Amino acid sequence: MSHYDNRSVDPNLYTTAGVVQGLVGLQVMAAQSAHPQASRKRDYDVAEPPRKLDLDGLTPFEKNFYVESPSVATMSEKEVEEHRLQREITVEGRDIPKPVKSFSDVGAAKLDMKLEWMEDGGVKSIMGPIPAIKYDKSRQRKIWFNSMVAAYTGWEDARNDPVKAVTFGDGEPLPADIIYECLKILEEECVAVPWQKGDVLLIDNLAVLHSRRPFNPPRRVLVASLCK
Repeated sequence: MSHYDNRSVDPNLYTTAGVVQGLVGLQVMAAQSAHPQASRKRDYDVAEPPRKLDLDGLTPFEKNFYVESPSVATMSEKEVEEHRLQREITVEGRDIPKPVKSFSDVGAAKLDMKLEWMEDGGVKSIMGPIPAIKYDKSRQRKIWFNSMVAAYTGWEDARNDPVKAVTFGDGEPLPADIIYECLKILEEECVAVPWQKGDVLLIDNLAVLHSRRPFNPPRRVLVASLCK
């Protein structure tokens, strides 16, 4: 629930994968104030453009799970709103979601998180040191599962200071050259997926990170969660 505005960030800085969780002996904290001794490597040269995925060897399939209806595509904003209000989804059953009225309702304590209100009405989330390397039982291997590169290279605005966002367990900042070496590795291993209209991509965040390249606005935010 960290509160930050990614529109204020230089899109060229946020070039790598993944907003996931965790750091080994590190902590992710959305900081409110700037750090006067920030050590950043602004002249970092990213690796070569990521290789494109070769899909020629895959068995072709008919993408028939999405069909655009002309009657829906031509609806005005007013008609869409009226349609939504008439067919509002009602949740019923024994486990009906409860309204969130306080931090305790969010369940932050169960996630070892601390939440605080900020003066501008935003919410600051603080999580203690947690591992950057996890063990995936299904694959019987250790995995890189954290957001340290994204936090250091992309989460920078009036409330977030990269030096405070990525630290050792004792609060000491992680050296910038280590962060950018990780960024270089992520760039080298990155694969660009060629998107086409109607495509749906499902990923396992324990197996791979996810990210996007900067693009020109406007954009539409469409979100669907398939699991809890």
